[in-house]
Amino acid sequence: MKTVLFEDEHYLNLLPLVYLRPVWELRCGARMLQEKLPAELSRELRFLARD
Repeated sequence: MKTVLFEDEHYLNLLPLVYLRPVWELRCGARMLQEKLPAELSRELRFLARD
């Protein structure tokens, strides 16, 4: 099973942190969200970034 991470219009709430990078590259403790989720979900991740 695959999980898709995507950015909707609510990424604007995280500006200026996500001005130059997608939300999943934000750090959550020592690791980025994209590193943390596969270990928690035990499945493949796909990413869909905003334009």
